[in-house]
Amino acid sequence: MPRYLICGDIHQNATGPGARKDSWPDEINAKLKFISELAAKNKCDAILQLGDCWNLKNPARTPHWLIQSTHDAMTTADVEWHFVAGNHDESNDRYDSIDRQPLGTLSKMRNMHLVYKQSEHFPDVYGIPYLQD
Repeated sequence: MPRYLICGDIHQNATGPGARKDSWPDEINAKLKFISELAAKNKCDAILQLGDCWNLKNPARTPHWLIQSTHDAMTTADVEWHFVAGNHDESNDRYDSIDRQPLGTLSKMRNMHLVYKQSEHFPDVYGIPYLQD
């Protein structure tokens, strides 16, 4: 029987909420490393991230260094990640341009996969674009 680790609502952000005193990306990346290592330790086949990987919908407000550091944290262990897009992942609530958005960029990197329609890896999981049919 396959084993999956499921998480959601990471809300990675370059600066984080203004009231925080620590580094939001460092804090989230530490948690992503933990998730990746936990999945590997428990011999999970993959990690399923249930949306809202990013906090800002506008791709211009999510810098490339943040996408790269997020990927580096997620791939601490060699476990595949599969993403369902959440409402914070789609600029202007437009799934048709997801390839040019932060989640689309992340999904093109090693061990990253975007789940839409029916997934070949998760036959009972359907990624339904937010506010779409």
